[in-house]
Amino acid sequence: VGGVYTVRFKGHFKMECRTTNLDGQKIKELKNCGSECYFWQVNNMFAFCPSLVVTASDTLQAVNDSGKQQQMFYNCDSLVKLPKIPTYNTTNLYQFVFSCDLFDDDLGYMDLRLCTNFQEFAVGTNWSTENYGKTLMGWLRWDSTTHAPQVGWDLKPNQNFHGGNSTLITGSEAALARDYLINNLNWTITDG
Repeated sequence: VGGVYTVRFKGHFKMECRTTNLDGQKIKELKNCGSECYFWQVNNMFAFCPSLVVTASDTLQAVNDSGKQQQMFYNCDSLVKLPKIPTYNTTNLYQFVFSCDLFDDDLGYMDLRLCTNFQEFAVGTNWSTENYGKTLMGWLRWDSTTHAPQVGWDLKPNQNFHGGNSTLITGSEAALARDYLINNLNWTITDG
């Protein structure tokens, strides 16, 4: 039956919109994540949901043992912000917000010390200078007094990371954090 429906989930489940029959176009909004809904796997969770808008301010409850969050928001053209996502065991963020033209959120809260795949993370996005900078500084737990990451907070070296069309202000703390990733951790960073 046609129409617009609000769907509520309770319990543990897996959701994947990455299909060839365009089911992702039917998902329009994530209003809240809820405390009684646990996603077992978040790979490709909202991939190919071009109309998805997130208005949720709570945290996505995930019990994902694999650590993979690849292509979680792949090709979500209307996506501006994300729900809070637990990332303490995340190892794979391949194409995480790939081709999300409007995406502009501060993801600095994410704990990505175990992540070993940032490839094509934000290809095609237009992150603002402010949120891109906050994200890089947050991932490092950057200390603006010492101009270095928090002692003992170590991201994996030798990563390939794509920051979309984002730019940073030369000499800013965010640019220093980016330089640290490149010069001290041997990251290859592609951005605007």
